Amino acid sequence: MADDEADVEVDLKKRQMRLMGVGSVIAGLLVLVAGLINEAPYEPLVGILGFLGIAAIVFEYTENIQRGISLGFLVSGVLVWLYPVVVPPSQASPVFLGALLAMAGVFNVVFGQFTDRLQEFGARLGGEGEEDAEEA
Repeated sequence: MADDEADVEVDLKKRQMRLMGVGSVIAGLLVLVAGLINEAPYEPLVGILGFLGIAAIVFEYTENIQRGISLGFLVSGVLVWLYPVVVPPSQASPVFLGALLAMAGVFNVVFGQFTDRLQEFGARLGGEGEEDAEEA
């Protein structure tokens, strides 16, 4: 019974990672298109991504569906807000940022299925360190 609950929890985590990736891909494509239209679209994009993130949160909670897309929008909005602060304005490229967000989203969607394996690998690494400490 506990194994079934653990499997369901892992499946929900995988789905949430995929949904977050979908939100990041959509946000990345928005940033990419806005970067092609305007040289510095950061301020409007922060507002747009924030609005989309909050709207997605409200939709996810009212419809009682898996959360994730809203996280993708909100995290992308924070990255769009921080990008011109961290990168010098002469080197900042919204097209590059959009492509980076889209690729990060694709990475989440593709490698989201391996989260349980990565988690087990991390637990094994952490468990080996504890066993070594107990032996000493």
